[in-house]
Amino acid sequence: MGQERYLSGIQFTWKRYQALSGNWEHEHCEFCFKKFLDPAYADWMRQTLASDSKDCAAAGFTNVRHDETPAGRHWICRSCFEDFAPEYRWEVVESDPDAWPYDPPEPNPRPTAADYDPEAGSHGP
Repeated sequence: MGQERYLSGIQFTWKRYQALSGNWEHEHCEFCFKKFLDPAYADWMRQTLASDSKDCAAAGFTNVRHDETPAGRHWICRSCFEDFAPEYRWEVVESDPDAWPYDPPEPNPRPTAADYDPEAGSHGP
């Protein structure tokens, strides 16, 4: 699907997924489209993750900053990461798995469903 153009040879780290903003509250695996949810964002997300849904995850591998690509732009589930790591020559960098995964400064408090702005559109800054 063309991921080799932007994912080859970059570094990743394991992080707990966190909503980037009130309107950017989930992400998908670059390969299988598994949905990453933030259990602190909304009760329904916490319940979905607690149900052990195979279609959702609370953590995954995300890129560290490289070239012009900011940290946290790409998310990959554990299974796809293990499958594609040799082919894409990925390197894993250790980090605090609970730390803010993005380049923009960490908001305080972190975004929740109460921050959703319907005028701003959905799922994206």
